[in-house]
Amino acid sequence: HQFRIEDDPNHPNRKARSGQTVYLTGQACLDFLRFVGRLMGDDNFVSENGTIRVSDNPARSNEFQESRPRPKALYHPSLGLGSELLPRNPITLENTNRLRAAVSEITSSPHLKQRRQLLISLLEYTGARIGEINNIRVSDILEALRMKHPMLTLLTLKKGKPVYRKIPVTRLLLTEAVKYIDIYRAPIVRK
Repeated sequence: HQFRIEDDPNHPNRKARSGQTVYLTGQACLDFLRFVGRLMGDDNFVSENGTIRVSDNPARSNEFQESRPRPKALYHPSLGLGSELLPRNPITLENTNRLRAAVSEITSSPHLKQRRQLLISLLEYTGARIGEINNIRVSDILEALRMKHPMLTLLTLKKGKPVYRKIPVTRLLLTEAVKYIDIYRAPIVRK
């Protein structure tokens, strides 16, 4: 966790490592630990049911990407596989932080403030379009939270017809969503 959130000492507004760097470093560590386990005679040390539990492939499920080759890589939920792994950066971390600060400054309603912060988080970590985020249901959040490896169902808007895909998300993001649902959204729905 510290490896992911550490700030860059030369640029305090940036993280020391990108999400992709964290992911690739984690992959290298898992490969090394699997090698060490096999070297010591424990082929199950890093495996699906081993001491360190992983799956052999990233947990991505996408109907229209099934024909694309998937990289053979170990997956562990702590590595994350969200939009932070994409090499493109349509919006910088600095601008994301400015958006969050602006929400805190210009929004007076606690409900709206939390909703907008959650929207920024969902956009940032899923890489989805705003229309796709608008179609997320409470049941989608709760379903993902119950999963061993959380996967959020998103409606894809660029296919011309309704196509759903599941993308991996962190429990931290889902917890933020549930906090908003339970504390801020529920009283308004009851009214």
